[in-house]
Amino acid sequence: MNQPEKRPKKVLAGPFVGEFGWELFCWQGFLRKIRSNFDYMTVISRTGREILYKDFADEFIPHEIPFDQTNMWINRGVIPQDIVSYYDDGSYTDYIPFDRYKSRWWVGPKAQTRQKFVPFGGGRPEHRPVDILVHVRDAHHCDTKFRNWYADSAMEYVMWAIQQGFSVACVGKKGTSWALLTDQGVFDYRDLPLYEEANVFAASRVIIGSQSGPHHFAMLCRLPVIAWQTKPEHAVRLTKHWNPFNVKTWVNHPNNNSYWDNKTKNTKHWQPELKWMQRCTLEALKK
Repeated sequence: MNQPEKRPKKVLAGPFVGEFGWELFCWQGFLRKIRSNFDYMTVISRTGREILYKDFADEFIPHEIPFDQTNMWINRGVIPQDIVSYYDDGSYTDYIPFDRYKSRWWVGPKAQTRQKFVPFGGGRPEHRPVDILVHVRDAHHCDTKFRNWYADSAMEYVMWAIQQGFSVACVGKKGTSWALLTDQGVFDYRDLPLYEEANVFAASRVIIGSQSGPHHFAMLCRLPVIAWQTKPEHAVRLTKHWNPFNVKTWVNHPNNNSYWDNKTKNTKHWQPELKWMQRCTLEALKK
């Protein structure tokens, strides 16, 4: 008796609806790890993120999920109807949605065993690599303005770097980060396509700024990082749990009273001293 033909296991994963760092370290690596469980994998994520999935996904569907319509921390996501239709058309045998969290499995030393990471970048950059990539955060979403690097502090650091003879470029997104002293030779590398940003990161020497998405991406481009952040667990995340290639890092020492507290949102942890930044930079560049 003829056996019915086995249906291929086709999985639809996504859409990803959270912050960039979480996509890097609790999503794309997780999907890469489980890819062998399926015959075919389709991934949905934001436009421009193809580089994260091209080595293992059979299909990538770009889709703009407005940040103001999703909140990964309170289990709320607004998924557009045209994405829902992918789940309803019957083409897939398995689904891995990411519109809400069930548990924080990605926190802790065992998280890496559930993921598989690959380095990004390494191609010939279209833009000149530099000694120092600077991310001058100027974002205001989710009541996180206190995490921004003050423009005068960043300016003082960049002027010092120029005087030292270091080449500098500003990175990040236009609208949520600054470009400083471009009239004095600082390159404006904001809004580069992610694949080109990866090539520039992989070929440059260090990135500095308040801990944010570019610093997490730098870890996967094996670029040394100088960063400041909020809580001790965030420092550990950057230096260890979200550092699969053991990239060299320099971090300050935040305390548990420096996060989400109206009385301490502008603590020294978010505006480190210039001498500390200088010392870390010279160590990173071995000068």
